[in-house]
Amino acid sequence: MKRAQKAKKGSVLAFLAVLVMVATGAGLALAQEGDGSLQMSAPPEFRSYLNALQQELDLGGHGFKVKYSPAMDRPLKHLAGLVVPKNWRQKANFALGATAPADLPASYDWRAHGGVTAVKDQGSCGSCWAFATVAPLESQIKAKCGTEENLSEQYLVSCNLNGWGCSGGWFAHDYHLSLARSGDEPGAVLESIFPYVAANATCQGPYDHPNQLISWSYVASSYGVPTAAAIKQAIYDYGPVAAAVCVGSHFTSYGSGIYDYNESCSGDVNHAITLVGWVDDPGPDNGYWILKNSWAPSWGEQGYMRIRYGVSKVGYAANYVEYTGCAERPRLDCSTAASLPLDTLSAGNNSAAVSKVSTYSCSGRSESGPEVAYTVNVATAGDLNVSLSGLNADLDVFILSACDAGACLAWGETSATLANAQPGTYTIVVEGNGEAIGDYSIKATVSKKLPDLTGQWTSITSSSGGKKISGTLKVSNLGAVSAGAFRVEIWQSNTGADKAKLLQSYSFSSLAAGKYTNLSFSYNASASLANKYLLAVVDSAGQVVESREDNNQAKGLILGQVKRKGLVE
Repeated sequence: MKRAQKAKKGSVLAFLAVLVMVATGAGLALAQEGDGSLQMSAPPEFRSYLNALQQELDLGGHGFKVKYSPAMDRPLKHLAGLVVPKNWRQKANFALGATAPADLPASYDWRAHGGVTAVKDQGSCGSCWAFATVAPLESQIKAKCGTEENLSEQYLVSCNLNGWGCSGGWFAHDYHLSLARSGDEPGAVLESIFPYVAANATCQGPYDHPNQLISWSYVASSYGVPTAAAIKQAIYDYGPVAAAVCVGSHFTSYGSGIYDYNESCSGDVNHAITLVGWVDDPGPDNGYWILKNSWAPSWGEQGYMRIRYGVSKVGYAANYVEYTGCAERPRLDCSTAASLPLDTLSAGNNSAAVSKVSTYSCSGRSESGPEVAYTVNVATAGDLNVSLSGLNADLDVFILSACDAGACLAWGETSATLANAQPGTYTIVVEGNGEAIGDYSIKATVSKKLPDLTGQWTSITSSSGGKKISGTLKVSNLGAVSAGAFRVEIWQSNTGADKAKLLQSYSFSSLAAGKYTNLSFSYNASASLANKYLLAVVDSAGQVVESREDNNQAKGLILGQVKRKGLVE
């Protein structure tokens, strides 16, 4: 029997069923205008569950969306199999300080730096601990060696000496470092040698172990969850880190957005995952982790989750590995990188440069020549094109997301184009093919324009003691091209920033460039909303790629019996 069918007998769905009836009676159409459509691909027995769960989250002011994935067909014990050993801290090796250097970037994502392998699926086996053990080593091999190895989780499940398996286990880096069964050697085994079967298969051996760690450590904190600064430092210095988190029905149903729900576990944590990066922002908890899961790409955001710092004890027992089994790829020198202004032809020469990199991740061809680095700032999203002219040598151009040959996004002979480049700073490299050196002129442009949706309350009126609310929201497209389909949500807000209660949701098929439409809003509340706010969220589902994403909210204060101009944020 599927998990959702079993849960109907429990208290969670009983509570959510009541919530659905209450919300519908208050005039809130459950998951109308789109949330329900996200669940149309779900089996019928999951649809009402997911819609009710989304309603609960919306009413609670949470900003993420839920969706069906095949992981929901499995009981929690087959998804979350991390078993915390008693007194594990007493034997643990803790390293790294609790404070990160001030020059750590505000965001970092190893996916953009060639340091993350494909998302896997642990199936109906509580082996998350094995997948979280393998992932950091696979990442170090890819980042340092430029090759992608698929390592065996089944080896850890079947050949460990701790009694771990599909019923649970703990981080098993020791088997990649120094521990092995009698007659075998330590180190990782290739997936092709011992394929994953999602079961407690028999360990045969001995096996070939081509990759071996030189060390591994927990990030400093004997109390469970290290500081965000310490985890960031470990990710930045050593690549993706393994860590634990507490998961439950909300986590397993995650679909998209920034996860901000604190789950409850019978112990501290119950699931092992990998943290591959972070983003600092002005939101709650000051930012979020980029979490890689082992429940297949169908779960979450292609197998990933964005989760707020500290939520559900994410980061518990964070740990990192060290691997030196290959020569580390040489790093670019961007210390003298000049700023490349847009739409300006600049002269250049690579004869005085030094060759640091021979191969870029997006081309695969050997360059070998001296390279010159530039930085270019893209303020408005569009197609970033970098072209060379006036050449007297065989030179290529590369567009990178950072000063790292593994972060290559586009390349070309004499020109390169990055489609739909988002606002930010990019590294541009001119490199000689086959040690070529010479003069050139370089120019960067952003050609494709994007829509820019925004909203402004032009009037808000209340009557009946603040219970009857009406208003007009001006929805505008300030961009240079038309916007496709999008939604607008109207929320009751206590502070002008929080989302206390979803009041209305509207759908738009399109909005032409430079045009606007006036949206008429009305709502009858059971209690006075005087001195509360109306918070409008334009393109609430993120359907439109925009030149700006920071001007999509508008707030307006509700005053009793008074018409008031809206305040825009």
